[in-house]
Amino acid sequence: MKGKKEQDTVLKSFWQDNRHFADLFNAVFFHGRNVLRPDALEEMDTDASAMLEMKDYSRTLVRIRDVVKKGMCGVCFMIFGIEDQMKVHYAMPLRVLIYDALSYLKEYEKLVRENRSERRLSDSGEYLSGLQRTDRLHPVVTLVVYYGEEPWDGPLSLQDMLWRTDGMEKLAGDYKMNLLQVLDTDRYDFQNKDVATVFEISRHILKKEYRELEEKYKGQEIPLNLGRVIGTITGSKEILQLMEGKQKGGIDMCSALEELKQQGIEEGIKKGIRSVVENMLRRGLEDREIAELSGIPRTEVEAIRQSIG
Repeated sequence: MKGKKEQDTVLKSFWQDNRHFADLFNAVFFHGRNVLRPDALEEMDTDASAMLEMKDYSRTLVRIRDVVKKGMCGVCFMIFGIEDQMKVHYAMPLRVLIYDALSYLKEYEKLVRENRSERRLSDSGEYLSGLQRTDRLHPVVTLVVYYGEEPWDGPLSLQDMLWRTDGMEKLAGDYKMNLLQVLDTDRYDFQNKDVATVFEISRHILKKEYRELEEKYKGQEIPLNLGRVIGTITGSKEILQLMEGKQKGGIDMCSALEELKQQGIEEGIKKGIRSVVENMLRRGLEDREIAELSGIPRTEVEAIRQSIG
């Protein structure tokens, strides 16, 4: 399994490609239509850190986004961001709200500096805010891409994180989070072959749908760069091991599938043995007896006993 820093690097590198980035947003937000064009995307600074100051209170918020780009949509540009999540984060809507708010704050402060230095402000209302009446901020759209094996069971909006009081929830504002789960990517119309392949293979591996994979990809080679992304998303050490030492070419999906199926069989056996041991423990058998009957080391029996309390 890759370390978190290496995982982040692999995924960021994949989404920094304008073709991949544009196709992701087009599929999720525009039903596969080519609204966001790769050649109209520009890389943006991922550092969203800012100093918050209110009277006697000040605090520096350090926030680094995963991938951020700006692209033309109609007559103005929008800011698009990707946040990669390997695990469910139960405060993710709040995190996204802060990321987006800091992006707006950054643009607002830039406008204020320009307005004041160029003396664009004409009355007390404009001087108070530092904005002209006609000034507008560019929309920020953040997409959380969740790569987990289990369905997302966390909140999808700020309201989901708040205590519910009958009839009063509408008084508090809301902030909805855009979420894409790899498990659900068959719902989307991806046009870019790389993006479609990464999501399709990863989805089948996460769901342990090896037969479907074999039917479509048996005998095919997957490019190394895509294999690296798939191995990172799924945590498949089998795929990553097939790539070791290779500088070009691809990986044979037949070999990868055999390794993955064997891993699935071994995991199933382990779960079955654990279930048997747990039943024996509940019946009151001693660790020594269970070890003799099941054939697994006594230390493992003790570990299972401790895990179930």
